[in-house]
Amino acid sequence: MFERRKRTHRISALRCFCVIVFVLLFLMLSCCNYYVSDKIENYEEFLSSYKKFGQDTPVEPTETPKKIIGFTPITNKLFDFGKTFNGYTTFVKLDNKNYILNKSGQIEEISQDLRDIDIIYDKYIIKDNSKKGLMNVYGKQILPVIYDNIEIVGNSVLAVNNSYVETYINNSLTAKSQTDENVNLLNENLVLFNSKICGLDFKEKTVCGYNYITIPNENKVVVDLKNGFVGYADIVSEELMEGNYLQANNFHENVAVAITQTGESIVINEKGQILYKSKTKIIGDRYEGYHCYITHNTYGVLNNEFQEITGAIFKDISYEHSVGNRLIVRYGDQEKLFSLYKLEYEKEAYDKIEYNNDLYFCKKDNVMLLFDSELNLLAECDDAQFADGILTIEYNGKYAYYKKGE
Repeated sequence: MFERRKRTHRISALRCFCVIVFVLLFLMLSCCNYYVSDKIENYEEFLSSYKKFGQDTPVEPTETPKKIIGFTPITNKLFDFGKTFNGYTTFVKLDNKNYILNKSGQIEEISQDLRDIDIIYDKYIIKDNSKKGLMNVYGKQILPVIYDNIEIVGNSVLAVNNSYVETYINNSLTAKSQTDENVNLLNENLVLFNSKICGLDFKEKTVCGYNYITIPNENKVVVDLKNGFVGYADIVSEELMEGNYLQANNFHENVAVAITQTGESIVINEKGQILYKSKTKIIGDRYEGYHCYITHNTYGVLNNEFQEITGAIFKDISYEHSVGNRLIVRYGDQEKLFSLYKLEYEKEAYDKIEYNNDLYFCKKDNVMLLFDSELNLLAECDDAQFADGILTIEYNGKYAYYKKGE
């Protein structure tokens, strides 16, 4: 009897405990804004809109490119590997598959892994022993493996055998010639053939009866005057400019730098008139209205009126010209930007600074910092490169691609 009463008390106590737990659980759920429903209608809609208390906005997908001011992703995909653009396409990997990505953001799956292949304008060179051939990125063979050397610039290809040389435009044969000398593709339209600048048809390029000795720029070209000196000619009007020089640079920003017969460094305009000359300075080409010069192994800067604005105070200048109205200069073991507007150093120093298309790529402590022309920080990432109009960003082992504009 005593044992039976004891058991009854235990059961009653257990029931009271369960009731208390249930009440407490109900109160907790009510405070947290949770509720129990016997029936949920439109279950898919419920799941898509469901959120916990305190979560005001849905979580953004993590596998999409970060926002960069002034740039738009060409695709919302993040790739596991990606090469920088060189022409119209590049190679990427996603989920262990190989793809070709074009500038419109479209991808096409291919069979071959081109991670370690140098792709140039949707083509790459293949080798068999000492011979070379040409393939496109989609796996189609363009040239057989019979050549000693192949060069690619844009849509033009130079293919050299031991006894002849060929040029191609858009994969179609342009010309073929015999040669025993080295031949090089200078750009999409010119080759260096038998020590002469020629067209892709291997005919010498001349103007006013004089041979080119540089690649034309701003419709001007440096020519061999056949008297031991060089001069300038206009390839549009086909007129020879006055002047006989020991050395001559191409025109850049409507002026050119040359060395006179007496050793003076001069700057001339498009009429051949001398704008500035110096016996002590070696003057560089004009960039953004500035001329860097060197004297006694030290660099300085002239403005577009040839006034000294810095003095010869720099030991080293990257690119040897202005970039975004600044100089990239050696500063101890690092590099700094020197403003040609403010005539002072910018605050930060970096391990390495590069410039491309109004962008500064600054490396510091293995982190890449990307700045615009006003030194606004655009991105902080593992690496960044700009080529052929496309910005490639690498961060956390993923690759994203952007074009300028929003």
